[in-house]
Amino acid sequence: MLRLEDFVSETLKQIINGVEAAQKYAEDHGALVNPGGLSWSPTDGDMRLYDSRSRAFVQEVEFDVAVVTSDATKSGGGVGVFVWALSAGAKRQTDATSSMQSRIRFNVPMSFRAQSPSERDKPPTA
Repeated sequence: MLRLEDFVSETLKQIINGVEAAQKYAEDHGALVNPGGLSWSPTDGDMRLYDSRSRAFVQEVEFDVAVVTSDATKSGGGVGVFVWALSAGAKRQTDATSSMQSRIRFNVPMSFRAQSPSERDKPPTA
């Protein structure tokens, strides 16, 4: 169990670490994670985000994570807010007096290298 302030701090640190690891991987695979120089472009009557340097459209990857917060009274008399991450099929024991499910949502913009027609026509390599 983590206190809420620790959970928020650790969550943001892990998001930063995850984005940083994805950026390193993307460099080797012709993609960009959270590219700089983004602009808005009207496309088919809709505004689309694009990378102004590569001219590639940006896809926003949305993350939606469910968490449970709980007001738990401990023998020391203090009341704290604690957070558990939810996972499929997980069971947990709780001594909470009340709990509430919350969601953490965030987006990470990505742009992918555009594939030219000549690249599409090449036979696959093993």
